[in-house]
Amino acid sequence: GGVEDARGEVAVVFDEDDDNKDDDEWLDAIGEGDDSDEDASEGNLDDEKKARQTIAAHMDRDIDEEERAEEAHKERHKYDLDISKIDAHWLQRELQKFMKVDASKIVSTEKEVLDVLRGSNLQEVENKLVQILQYANFEFAKLLLKNRLEIFYCTRLGQAQSEEDKQAIREEMEADPECAPVMEKLVRGSGKRNVEREFAKNVRREARELARATGKAKRREADTDDTGILGKSKKAEVDDQKKPSHMLDLESLSFGGGGHFMANTTCSLPEGSYRVPKKGYEEVHVQAYKPPSVDADQLVSISKFPEWARMAFKNFKTLNPIQSKVYEVAYKQHEENLLVCAPTGAGKTNIAMTCILSVMSQHVGKDQSIDLSAFKIIYIAPMKALV
Repeated sequence: GGVEDARGEVAVVFDEDDDNKDDDEWLDAIGEGDDSDEDASEGNLDDEKKARQTIAAHMDRDIDEEERAEEAHKERHKYDLDISKIDAHWLQRELQKFMKVDASKIVSTEKEVLDVLRGSNLQEVENKLVQILQYANFEFAKLLLKNRLEIFYCTRLGQAQSEEDKQAIREEMEADPECAPVMEKLVRGSGKRNVEREFAKNVRREARELARATGKAKRREADTDDTGILGKSKKAEVDDQKKPSHMLDLESLSFGGGGHFMANTTCSLPEGSYRVPKKGYEEVHVQAYKPPSVDADQLVSISKFPEWARMAFKNFKTLNPIQSKVYEVAYKQHEENLLVCAPTGAGKTNIAMTCILSVMSQHVGKDQSIDLSAFKIIYIAPMKALV
């Protein structure tokens, strides 16, 4: 309320209790509103969390089902064997993985296993395989048992010595009704290999065409750049600078056979050699090489080298026949190149040493000292053991 004083002015008095009461009610209203919003927000978060948990549970269940299906698929096809991988020596390679014996034992074990796979009584075949391979290799025995016909006939086909032998094996397979699936796999595998071979051929052809087209485009782009930036006169000047002094016809120098070129028109074994055909392989017996007799006068004595060079042939009295043959060119004719072709152990390394001494001999002073800064020697070998 207000009170009017004598001067006609009015004094105003505020009721603090009423204002405080209104403020408290307003704050209470705000507080009540906030609590409801927080409750709603917490409810939404709980719903989202439950939804995420549900989705995660479904995903885990799907992943588990996929893993179980994949494991079941692997278990069903655990002993499947690609027939295209079975060649003449597949069984030998597999036996070598767990049999630490020599090659002859592997071959005899292979023959024993093949004789067992020929049988028709599966229980008897399994027992014999376990006896041969030992129980520790029972999984491999089961693989052989499940694919016994594929392994038996494919190995025989691979080891056949002639086309007549292969045809006889095929006729044997056609006569056996149990081999019909094997014949079907062989036909399907042959067709698959042909398709893969044709596909690889097409890929290589397309790659060559693409490379050729890319090369032509780059050359055209280079020509355009030369004409546009340098100008015709400048380009002609550059061409004149790059023009070779003479042309070399590489095609006339190339071999018709390329990398397969052989200078020998015929190849024959040394006299006294003979062949022994075996099942799956062929033995070639070659008589031991007898080196030709060489007179001592034809061998070059180490004393022909100067005193400082003889240390390279310590404990040698003479060069061997091939080293003596090339001594004049290797040591005395510094300006000549030298190409030596000889079998392993013939003494080519010492021929290289003779060439090195030839270079060093050109820089020996009167006091027998060698000026090492006046020359360089590069020795290249395919492996460290040959250096």
